[in-house]
Amino acid sequence: GKTLLINSGYKQAATFALLPLFQKFGINQLDLAIATDPQSEVSEGWQTILASSIGVQQFRDVGAGVASKDYTKMTQLLSAKGVNQSALDLNTPIAFGDRVQLQLMHQSPGILRIQTAKTTWLLLADADPKVQRALLEITSLSPNLKADILWWNGGEIVPELLEAIKPTTAIASTLSLTDTDVDAFNKANIRLYWTGRDGAIVWTLANDIQPFKDKDDSRSFM
Repeated sequence: GKTLLINSGYKQAATFALLPLFQKFGINQLDLAIATDPQSEVSEGWQTILASSIGVQQFRDVGAGVASKDYTKMTQLLSAKGVNQSALDLNTPIAFGDRVQLQLMHQSPGILRIQTAKTTWLLLADADPKVQRALLEITSLSPNLKADILWWNGGEIVPELLEAIKPTTAIASTLSLTDTDVDAFNKANIRLYWTGRDGAIVWTLANDIQPFKDKDDSRSFM
């Protein structure tokens, strides 16, 4: 009965994907909104949502680095609307409803862990291979990277990090993936989806992941 939005995407995605989805399912309020990359230039997506009739109860970010101009403008809009804003505390789990727990594991790049009763997600913000290998050297972080589902922006994932996460499913928010990347996931026996090929990806009530276009009943996803 609650709605959580993690990242807004570009203005086009917010306008032609998110807002129509909210309208279709009668969602007029975001109970919690989270931004994992304040440096990103995609904050126009948030501005598009704020300019609509969708209300936002709470807004959280990773609280790291210098925010982009678009992101700063977006936070000013949030303030004007009286939205509760704060940064996520590192390594401090927060509850969303009674079935979901969120935890910021690293600030820059942002790594967000989403835990439900049956599934663990790991959301990895943009990170180049050198940064990924550096993450694995953090003794307090590396043992806690394991997750059922890896969700990232489609950039290169180094084999060492993939081995640490050990996902059964991976979702890339990107138009395309290289053949090398696809082969790496196939060899590791990881189910791989990306939005440029599969469109919207849904998490079903049966705790499965699949393309939205393959769903017979659009009401049966989370």
